[in-house]
Amino acid sequence: MRTNESFAVLARTTAIVFDKTGTLTKGFPIMEGCHNFEFATDDHVLAMAASAEEKCEHPIARAIIEAAHRKGLQLETPRESHALPGEGVIATLAQGPDILVGNTSLMERMGVYFPAKQTIMRIEAESDGKSLVWVARRSSHLLEPLGMIAFRDECKSGAAAVLRRLRMQQGVEIWIVSGDHERAVKFTSRYLPVPHTNVFGGATPDAKAELVDRLRLEGHIVAFVGDGDNDSLALRRANVGIALGSGALGARTAADITLVTADLEALPDLFALARSFEDQLRVNSAASISFYILLLPVAAAGLLTPMMAMLVMLATMGMLFASHHKPFQIQPVTTQPIDRKPYHEA
Repeated sequence: MRTNESFAVLARTTAIVFDKTGTLTKGFPIMEGCHNFEFATDDHVLAMAASAEEKCEHPIARAIIEAAHRKGLQLETPRESHALPGEGVIATLAQGPDILVGNTSLMERMGVYFPAKQTIMRIEAESDGKSLVWVARRSSHLLEPLGMIAFRDECKSGAAAVLRRLRMQQGVEIWIVSGDHERAVKFTSRYLPVPHTNVFGGATPDAKAELVDRLRLEGHIVAFVGDGDNDSLALRRANVGIALGSGALGARTAADITLVTADLEALPDLFALARSFEDQLRVNSAASISFYILLLPVAAAGLLTPMMAMLVMLATMGMLFASHHKPFQIQPVTTQPIDRKPYHEA
């Protein structure tokens, strides 16, 4: 925890924004398919993507590289590599052209054209909850698509229980934001107790921060929970930023509070402890003020001797010390397998 003020802000939080990948999901994407277009083979597409992603630490980048290694593919070391947070990477291979690896927004921004067949494949995959990575290469002055790689990343087993407890016991509103396409994000969120109106996909790092800013302008006290470098800006913009212990260095540096592990189970306890502590402070302050007000007439009548005043002060300090050190009762989270029935907002 960076400052004591962060703990106090937790007690007043009214909205929590969660990053999806690696925060609510396991963060270990599983490659479910590599589809080449007419210019390349599946293995060539995977090898090009893995070579371009060699220096990247994003979970999907590591999954691409591991899949290429399992197939025994030969990779090239890129001469240059430029990461585009929230979108992908552009790399120049040692013995080849520029390679683009990234999401749909990157390809659209760079002017990559996808025929109708590939667009239909994309919509079907995203509607099934898969995250897509596109691979393209520069040919002369044009960028031609080579293929796409599909991934699936499951929710953490305790994620639904944690979000449900935060909503019911702490009374906060929950939001989910991700760089994945909105169709894929909404598919994943079907198993989480979050209304679809509070789920946003296709978000760049700036868009995540803008969501935090908008909620703050609406009067919310906002906590942002994330684990990636592309969450750093939103973590800094929130009233209180919370990073997972397994997260990227950029996220942990930007956050006000860093959890010890990648598990979310401690999160409701953290909020409950902050609110209990804040409530106890209010009770103690009220009790102290009331106690001294009651003694004012006694002192005014000259009935309060210095010895009695000292004993009263010691008694008050003793009560405050005892109340501050009493154990807070925190209800543990019961981790259960995910209920695969879609959640429907009541």
